Amino acid sequence: MSAYETFFAIIAGIIAMGIALPMLISTLVLVEPRQARMIYSWAGGEVLRTITEPGLYFKLPFPLQSTSDRVSLAERIIKVTNRARSKEEAFFDLEVKAVMQIRSSSVMEATFNLENPEDQIKASISEAVKAIVPTLELSEVYSDREKISKAVMETLNKIYDIHGWECLRVIVEDPKLDASIEEASNKRIENRRRAEAAEDFKRAIFLEQTGEAEADAKSLTLRAAAAGEAKNLFTQEMVKSIKAFRDAFPDLDPSMLLHAMDGLDRRDSIISASKNPGSVIVVDTASDKGQQYASMAAYGSSINGTSLSKPSVETTE
Repeated sequence: MSAYETFFAIIAGIIAMGIALPMLISTLVLVEPRQARMIYSWAGGEVLRTITEPGLYFKLPFPLQSTSDRVSLAERIIKVTNRARSKEEAFFDLEVKAVMQIRSSSVMEATFNLENPEDQIKASISEAVKAIVPTLELSEVYSDREKISKAVMETLNKIYDIHGWECLRVIVEDPKLDASIEEASNKRIENRRRAEAAEDFKRAIFLEQTGEAEADAKSLTLRAAAAGEAKNLFTQEMVKSIKAFRDAFPDLDPSMLLHAMDGLDRRDSIISASKNPGSVIVVDTASDKGQQYASMAAYGSSINGTSLSKPSVETTE
C-alpha cells in the first residue's frame, strides 16, 4: 500500500469513527432522580416510551429514535401576588404560593397539553383568590387562611388534573394592607384595648366595693350575734339576780334592785366619760337624779376637762 492509499485509509477511519461514535452515544439515555424523559420515534415523532425511574437506558441511534428534554418531576413553587378586596371593602395585597408537581404517570400530558403551564397556573390562582376573598372579613383573612388555601387547591386540582399537574399544598401569606388601612386598624385595636382596660378597672372597683359590702354585712352579722349573745347573758344574769334578791329579801319589791342597777350603770357611764377629755355628757337636769348626775359630771369635768351640755330632749326616768 502506497503512502497515498495509507493516508486516505486513515482519513476514512477517522470519518467513520466520527460518524459511528455520535451514533453510539445517541443510543444512551441518562435519567436522573426526580426527572423524566420521553423516547420518540424518529425526530419528534410518536412517543414510544416515558422513563421516570433514574438510570442509564438504551434506544436506537438517532435519527431512528430521539429523546425529549429533561422533564422535572420535583416540586416547584408558583407564587402570585394578588390585589384582593375583603367583604368590608378593604383592599390589600395577598401573596399565595402553590406547590405544584407533574405526576410521573402523566408526563406526556404535562408536556404537550399546556404551552405555558406556569403562567396558566398563576392565572388560575388569581381567579380562585378573587372568588373566595370577597366573601371573607379582613379578620378572617388573617385567622382563617386555611379556607383560602383549600379553595385555591381545589380549583387547581380540578382544572389541571387532566393536564398532568397536581397541587400538593397552598401557602397563604399575611395580607399587606395599605398604610391608611393599617393605621386605622391599629387605632381600632388600641381603642379596643383601652376599652378592655377601662372595663377591667370598673370590674376591679365593683369587686372591691362588693367585698367591702360583704365584709360590712358579715361584720354587722357578727356584731348583731354578739349583741344578742350579750343580751342573752345579761338576761340570764338578771334572772339569777332577781331570784337571789327574792330569796334574800322576800318582802321587798324586785324593782328596787333594777333601779339600783340602773343607777350604777349611769354612774359608771358618767365616770367613764369624765375620764376622756373633750367628751360631751347630756343629762336631764329637770329631775332630782338628773341634777345628781350633773353634779357628778361637773365634778368629773373639773378634774378631766370634759364639757357639760344642756339636754336637747327630755329623758324618762
